[in-house]
Amino acid sequence: MRRTDLPTALAVFILGVAPALFVPTARAFQQQEAEAREEQEEQERTGEESSPALEDLRFEETVVVSASRIEQEIVNAPAAIAVLDTDLIENQASDSLGDLIRQAPGVSVTQLSNRDISVQSRGTAGTLATSQLVLVDGRSVYQDFFGFVAWDLISVGVDDLDRVEVVNGPSSAVWGANAMSGVVNLITRSPRDNPGTTLDFRFGMFDRNVPGRDMDPGTNFTTTLTHSQILSDTLAYRLKVGYAAYDAFARPHGEIPDSDGVAYPGVEPLDSRNPKVDFRLDWDAPDRSSGLRFTGGYASSSGMLHSGLGPFEIQPGTFMGYGRVQYLRGNMEIGAFLNSTRAEYNTLLTLDPQGQSIFSHMDSDTYDFSFRDTRFLGDRNILTYGGNLRLITMDFGLAPLGDGRNEQGFFVNDEIFLNDRLRLILGARADRISTLNEFEISPRTTVIVKPTPRHSLRASWNRAYRAPSLSNTFLHATVSTEIEIDLRPAFRSFFPTLRVPDSALPAPVQYRLPFTATGSDILEPERLTAYEIGWSGAITDWLGASAAWYRNDRRGGIDFTDSAFWSGADPPEGWREAATEVSDFVAALGAVLPAGMLPASVEAVGQDPAYLIDLLAVLADVYLPRTLTYVNRDLLRQSGVELGLNARRGRYSGYLNYSWQAAPVAEGFEADDIEEIASAPPHRINAGLTADFDPVEIGASVNYSDSAEFTDVLWFIGWTEPYTMVNGSISLNLMEGRVRPSLRVVNLLNQNIQQHIFGDILKRQIIGQLRYRF
Repeated sequence: MRRTDLPTALAVFILGVAPALFVPTARAFQQQEAEAREEQEEQERTGEESSPALEDLRFEETVVVSASRIEQEIVNAPAAIAVLDTDLIENQASDSLGDLIRQAPGVSVTQLSNRDISVQSRGTAGTLATSQLVLVDGRSVYQDFFGFVAWDLISVGVDDLDRVEVVNGPSSAVWGANAMSGVVNLITRSPRDNPGTTLDFRFGMFDRNVPGRDMDPGTNFTTTLTHSQILSDTLAYRLKVGYAAYDAFARPHGEIPDSDGVAYPGVEPLDSRNPKVDFRLDWDAPDRSSGLRFTGGYASSSGMLHSGLGPFEIQPGTFMGYGRVQYLRGNMEIGAFLNSTRAEYNTLLTLDPQGQSIFSHMDSDTYDFSFRDTRFLGDRNILTYGGNLRLITMDFGLAPLGDGRNEQGFFVNDEIFLNDRLRLILGARADRISTLNEFEISPRTTVIVKPTPRHSLRASWNRAYRAPSLSNTFLHATVSTEIEIDLRPAFRSFFPTLRVPDSALPAPVQYRLPFTATGSDILEPERLTAYEIGWSGAITDWLGASAAWYRNDRRGGIDFTDSAFWSGADPPEGWREAATEVSDFVAALGAVLPAGMLPASVEAVGQDPAYLIDLLAVLADVYLPRTLTYVNRDLLRQSGVELGLNARRGRYSGYLNYSWQAAPVAEGFEADDIEEIASAPPHRINAGLTADFDPVEIGASVNYSDSAEFTDVLWFIGWTEPYTMVNGSISLNLMEGRVRPSLRVVNLLNQNIQQHIFGDILKRQIIGQLRYRF
């Protein structure tokens, strides 16, 4: 059977064995689900006790919107999805979005510096998570110019969130490009949820003592002022202003683990400053049948940004601003937004050929116009469809040949109610991107079997893609990096019985190697074919669970690699001068040794220092790159299992999840390219507990991550150590909740935690907080 026949085979098989009971209408299902939600919301609003039946149905009635761009119960979602709710947000130890999202199963969160995190589902989160789409209330904050998410340039924070939805697995069928690994949707609170004025102060201290480097403790400080007001039955708004200051974390030093003696370069850590402003205005028709949403925000940052070209220093004044308008009527939404990013930066490790930092800029604007609607077709179909137009403009100093691109996309998703226990979801999206040669089609097929209303089994097949970023296509810069070549061990091998002192041998070659980093206009998109089998449901009235197995076949993975090398026949400028001492030593050695004792490749170095380049390739398999560019790789297969439990009973709530990811399987890679494949942590475990003993609330969490291999920063390759991060929090609700002091501890055991081989080292952090509501 061909792979493309799998969705049809699954549907035929399940149709053949599923019990053919009565066939209710799709509208009836939607109405029943909406009535249950409305009844629960009314009881919460009036303060009445929830009925036992509604309490039992709490898990399966969790409503999500990110899997299909329509409200649906979590057990009806066509993908593995986790919801981080208000209780978890309120009681987590850290105020970091990364530490919050880390609690979801199947997600790798990598903190690289005090301001820089990377998030990716079902994979290894390197310096740039290029295939993870991040949304704020459905608005993309993905930076297309470099292909990543600048989390500190998101103008909303943890305290603004109602919930976070994390979709694991590809979602291009509804969200388009760059939703290849998964989707994180940050869903904010309505201004009506929490009217009033809130002033919030946080002050923290963290350890920075690491072996071999003694640093004073660092501090962080955050203050925010939020005002929400209901002006009338139809109008409400929220305004938030905030400022955060973070001292630098400790940097690693010494040899990179498992890297054959390669030392960390001397990159000093950087402090960060982060002002933010965010505004939202809601207008709702008196009958609540329609509404308008106006939102806008600004966030600025400075500090260290990690990338495949090494770390960058982001200059003060770098910012991302946005403006958005939405018209909502029933299930229909028409909207437009503008994301505007301005950045000034300089490189810290990759310098120009003269050894100076490269100072440059990046200006980018994204204009997006979108439409979405949901319709009932007959008695058995819920059809969701929509599309968007997007224009991206760019002025990027490292990509002088590109000025942007335009995109158009349209999607359709049909949920077919075959009977009360069986649903079939068929969907597809077509996208055209101006820098690509053809339309990208992203289909999805999911079969959902509901043996009871509280449980669902699903089998899905879908395809997704990531478009090359603008830097992947247009990058062009001549840069350099300092290298040191020590040939003394090789020369000693000529005299195995003698103890030759270092003074008698040539000193290591110190040289600034120039190379050109360039994009490629013939890149194809990365394409992913995904298979998944999953289950979710309520085990008891207070315990929900989920399980998923997946296999992702990625073809055309975009990789930054060397494509041309320097040689003795054509050496880089200044190489002969740098290698003169080695050449003189070889010439002198050839004069005293018997003729023919030295290999021809070694004798050539005595005649011309340029040929040391060829000797390095022969003796040490070391090649000096002349050009680095982006290429498409062949097949890379990743598979894994995700298990999760969520509980809520009385004053207690908690979660436990486990993720296993197999080592990647590569096909069609050259032997040298295999070494550039990163490996995700095979095992990850997250557990947490919150308890409300009014007025005291406590929270605790444990995150375990296995070792992982990182290969995405130039030629620095190595493994991180496994770590266990234990966090805790305690807070008080005083004066009827108006005053809320709290104490939070991150990394309670004070482990030296390094989440990326090139990232900073995280130590214990203690945070005091005082929140006051006027």
